[in-house]
Amino acid sequence: MAEIATPIEKEIIEYLSLNPNQNTQQIQRGLVKADKNYPTVKNALERLEKKNYVETHKGKSKKNLTIKFYKLSPRGVSIALGLNREENLMRTLANYKDAAEAFSLLKQFANYLDTQLSIKLLRQAGLLAVRQGKKYNTPRDMITPIMLNAVSGLSDWTQEELTKLAEAALKIEKVRLPLKDAVALMDKLFSGKG
Repeated sequence: MAEIATPIEKEIIEYLSLNPNQNTQQIQRGLVKADKNYPTVKNALERLEKKNYVETHKGKSKKNLTIKFYKLSPRGVSIALGLNREENLMRTLANYKDAAEAFSLLKQFANYLDTQLSIKLLRQAGLLAVRQGKKYNTPRDMITPIMLNAVSGLSDWTQEELTKLAEAALKIEKVRLPLKDAVALMDKLFSGKG
């Protein structure tokens, strides 16, 4: 995946995540650092378009001129979710409903998990979904890769967090597995006996 090379590219992605369908001048005015000149912003937008982080469509200005409007691509949304502050994550998803379809189950998980764990799930499962164009059909589809990575030592999920995640998945699927059995299953997985 192409990297975001410059601070202005990151700033543009964060801005567009909260303000989709903006033209170059609107983006320039909306950036935090007011010293960004028009050519710098325009060049950064062109680089982001080449990297497939932004999409464009043509529209009319107030003076009836044809201009380009920018919004994030699904790939750009995944980058934005990694860059954004926690309070902006749900707003980004609301602004990009087409990309947010991959996150429909995340909203269900959020009903059963605390905020920090929901955000961790959003960032790991959600980013993977958008980057790979994947749609999760069941809670099990979403948490299985996370659990496998944790058991393999490839992620930073604790046993307590994974137990909460498994419990939430069971509630969403309305599976009748007692919590003590879910905890026992997690213990087996972590001890390598499962």
